[in-house]
Amino acid sequence: MIVAHTIYKNETFYQKEDNKAITFIEGAEYIIFSAEEGKMNERKKEREATNHNEEEKRIQVKTTRGIDSFRRILKEDTLLYFVISNRGYDYKFEVKILEDLYLHHKAGWKSLEEKLFPCECELIGVVHGSKEKAEPIKAHSLNELYKKTYVYFFRNDGNPACNAITRFFTEKDKVISTLNYLRSSGVTV
Repeated sequence: MIVAHTIYKNETFYQKEDNKAITFIEGAEYIIFSAEEGKMNERKKEREATNHNEEEKRIQVKTTRGIDSFRRILKEDTLLYFVISNRGYDYKFEVKILEDLYLHHKAGWKSLEEKLFPCECELIGVVHGSKEKAEPIKAHSLNELYKKTYVYFFRNDGNPACNAITRFFTEKDKVISTLNYLRSSGVTV
């Protein structure tokens, strides 16, 4: 048994004496005691998802201030995939969008490229790689889901930021289409 005096900050445990991060071993059991009563709280509750049906989502997008054009590129319940490379290994994840996915453009943007409109989504699982999902990971946008997934599985080991338009892809009949391809091809569903 090893005893370590630690401090917890930024979702990481650090050794008190030298401030070095402690790396936990996958599958090992740990007993954690808190020196301060009431300091071991459950994960903070996130804002509840508000999944919109097809018509509600279209109205939400249409009535968002400043939008001059929009189009639906994927329907609710579509599966998407993304890959995170970490320490020389690629992990492939599967995502389900819980409402229709739209591209939009706002008047006054310098670029003519459309951007993704946020949509509720959920990580379904790990398709390729040795990671196991222990709790549901839901988000209000694909970018947020990528970041949450990265932090959940890899903590502070790398950069959790991404641009979902280039990182997420469909996989139909072994042909891979990124969301960027769907944007540039003018696809509407």
